[in-house]
Amino acid sequence: MQLLEKDIHDKQDTLISLRRQLQDIKTINLDLHTKWQESQAANAQHVDKWGELEEKCSRMINDSKDMEN
Repeated sequence: MQLLEKDIHDKQDTLISLRRQLQDIKTINLDLHTKWQESQAANAQHVDKWGELEEKCSRMINDSKDMEN
């Protein structure tokens, strides 16, 4: 009977440990997802800014060509 109780107690301890590990993994996963979303938003802003700068550069090149003529 004591062996059975010890086995049950050990299994309960294992379950508690596994639940904690699962919660830790969920927390890490959520943090990573949040950071990924933030990096995606930052990347989109950089792409937009890059496009604006390319347009500005193109206009400046055209303006300088017009001034040469």
